[in-house]
Amino acid sequence: TNCEFPEKLRGICPEGWHIPSSQEWNSLSSYVDANNGDEGVGTSLKSVEGWDKSDSAATSTNRFGFNATASGRRNNDGTTFMSTGDQGFYWTSNGKDKGTAYGWNLRHNIDLLQEGVYYKDHGLSVRCVAPKNYSQISGSLDSSYIDKIPHGYGTLEFEGTSYRTVKITGLTW
Repeated sequence: TNCEFPEKLRGICPEGWHIPSSQEWNSLSSYVDANNGDEGVGTSLKSVEGWDKSDSAATSTNRFGFNATASGRRNNDGTTFMSTGDQGFYWTSNGKDKGTAYGWNLRHNIDLLQEGVYYKDHGLSVRCVAPKNYSQISGSLDSSYIDKIPHGYGTLEFEGTSYRTVKITGLTW
């Protein structure tokens, strides 16, 4: 089920963009897994900086320019951030029930991208996906694998802020 929001709520994504569904996250994970040379999906998607070090997981490579950060999550009290540097949590557009929805998680100490169920009153990050016909790609990407990234990348200006974009599986994230 898709999450429902009050009509007066301004969209969190730019006009025409959307929060990805669980299916779109699954497609991303499958594509990365098939094209990263047996490197863990989480390792390939995590930014090269900002993650706590771990002896049980490979150093992040940002191989596809996705640049996932260890932003943690906001607790339901509205003020406490947890797991910053340690984990990154991302919402999907799929609700599970009245109090929970699906999201995806990256951890500093494992090489996976995992789906989970999270309370809706917790603050997770979002990644927005462009409409399929979006083609405004320009800019540069700071990655140790710049020559090996076979994807379009660039930037999006939204409400005075510049955001990096990357095109993977035909979707611009």
